[in-house]
Amino acid sequence: IICSISVIIVISVFALTCTCLFLDSPPTNSPSPITISEGLEFWKHIITAYGIIAFQFDVHPVILTIQMDMKNKSKLYVAVIGGFVVSISMFAVVSILSVVKHGFGTTSPSLLETLPTSVPLHIAAVLVAVQLCLTSVVSNNALYQDMEDCLNISREFNTKRCILRTILTLLAILLAESVPRFDLVMSLIGGTLTAPLIFILPPLFYVKISRLYEDNLNMTKREILNNLDRMKPSTSHCNLAKYYETKFREEFRSYASRRYIVYEWICSKEMEKILCILIVVAAITCTSFSTYLNIDNSALSYTNFTKPCIYNIAVNVLHL
Repeated sequence: IICSISVIIVISVFALTCTCLFLDSPPTNSPSPITISEGLEFWKHIITAYGIIAFQFDVHPVILTIQMDMKNKSKLYVAVIGGFVVSISMFAVVSILSVVKHGFGTTSPSLLETLPTSVPLHIAAVLVAVQLCLTSVVSNNALYQDMEDCLNISREFNTKRCILRTILTLLAILLAESVPRFDLVMSLIGGTLTAPLIFILPPLFYVKISRLYEDNLNMTKREILNNLDRMKPSTSHCNLAKYYETKFREEFRSYASRRYIVYEWICSKEMEKILCILIVVAAITCTSFSTYLNIDNSALSYTNFTKPCIYNIAVNVLHL
């Protein structure tokens, strides 16, 4: 139910945001030609966005939770790929509309803060807040369960679970309200911590698991051949040899069909290793640049310090 409501909210926010962009009047001044400094700023924005995108598309903690709730758990890849395609399509449409209306580099990190105040905009902001609350239930479920196990709290519904999850949620809200610019947190965490989990570690794990799988197959092959060599020529042993030979061929046929039929265009192990190396090298490069720029932007933001929301709330409460 929560996932269905979240999907409806996301589609509604997308429609409302597009409506606000369509109703927004474009700037009257004509765009000036892009200079070298503006070009460098553009690439800085791209590298900073790399961390934000990594933070946004970090689905690793949620995948197992979603798979456990699926009826056909083997179709997980369909759900993941479909979710990525739909999300990227929505991001692309909103980004193109924003560039057409406002141009490059003229919007704030939050598009909702750039658009003029209107009823659809307020509705979209409220729906975004509701969506974040619903998403935290799914995305933080692994954290909640780990904390419950550390505190020896039963997995059954009880008062202790409600209190613990409420406290953790309030702490998350407190931390979020204590940061003046949350986009810096997203880009810093995404570019420095989350990006390696998405782009660096998975290729390395894949290469390691593939090597272990091949070593296991080679070991099985050697064991079968050694058993065949030690056998005496008898009827039972001949039948056993045929059984092992048939099993050996079936195993290697299934391995070949899984590995090469689906990915015929990548027919060699060397090509897979090259692709993994390219992904890791590109990710390390982007992560290094993103980390440097995010730390630099963080230092600049604290030089021009902006009071966080929680400070304003505390001041208003004290003046009551």
